Amino acid sequence: FKDKDNKIAGLLCAPISDSEGNVLGVMNFVNRIVPPVFRNEDLAYVSDLCLLASLVIERNRMYTNLFTDIDTGLTAHNVWKGYLSEESARSIRYAQNLTLVVFEIDNFKNIAAETNNDFIDNILKNCGKSLSTLLRETDKASSVQERFFCMLPNTEISGGVFFAGRVKELIEAETHTFSGKKYELTLSAGIACYPMNVNEPNLLLKASLKALSKAKEQGGNKAALYTQEK
Repeated sequence: FKDKDNKIAGLLCAPISDSEGNVLGVMNFVNRIVPPVFRNEDLAYVSDLCLLASLVIERNRMYTNLFTDIDTGLTAHNVWKGYLSEESARSIRYAQNLTLVVFEIDNFKNIAAETNNDFIDNILKNCGKSLSTLLRETDKASSVQERFFCMLPNTEISGGVFFAGRVKELIEAETHTFSGKKYELTLSAGIACYPMNVNEPNLLLKASLKALSKAKEQGGNKAALYTQEK
C-alpha cells in the first residue's frame, strides 16, 4: 500500500448464515482502532451484526416471495391488481396516460397436451424472465397461466405498441425442445390506453382482454388495439 493508513493491520471475517445454517455471505472487519487488534471479546458483537444482516436478508426474501409469482418471477396477480387500482387513480389525478398490454401464448393448450408440467413451467418461467428484462422501474407485470398482464404508467398507446413488439420479438426468438421436438412460441396481444381509447382507467383490463380476443380471432400471432363499441 502506498498510503500507510490503507495497510491491513487486522482482519476479522465472519459468516452470515440463515436460520437453516446456509451461508449467505461474509462480513469483513478491517483494522480495529482501539486496541489495534481483534480480540475474543469482539466475537459476540460480530455475531450479533451477522445475525442482524441475516434477518434483513431473510425478511427481504420473504417479502419477495409474498409478492412475487414463484414460477415467473413477476408480481403476483392479486398484488398486480392492487397496483393497477393505484395507478388508475393516479392517472386521473395527474391527467397521465396509462397503458395496459395483455399477452397470451398461442396454442398453449396444445403444447401442454403434447408435453408435461415441468416443460410448461419452464416455458412460463423463461417468458417471465424475458418479459421482466424489458420493464421499466415503474412498470408492473404479472401472469396467470399462459397470459401475461403488463401495466405501463405514463405511456401512450404508441409506446404500448412498441413494447408489445419488443416482447414478441424477444420471446418468439427462443426455442424450447421437448423429446426432440422443437417448440417456437408466438404471442397474441391486446392493447388499451387511458384516455386515448378507453374513457375510464378502471375499464382498461376489460378493454385489453377484448383487444386480445380480437387478435386471437384474427389468427393470433399479432397485437390488436382496443376499439370502443358504438
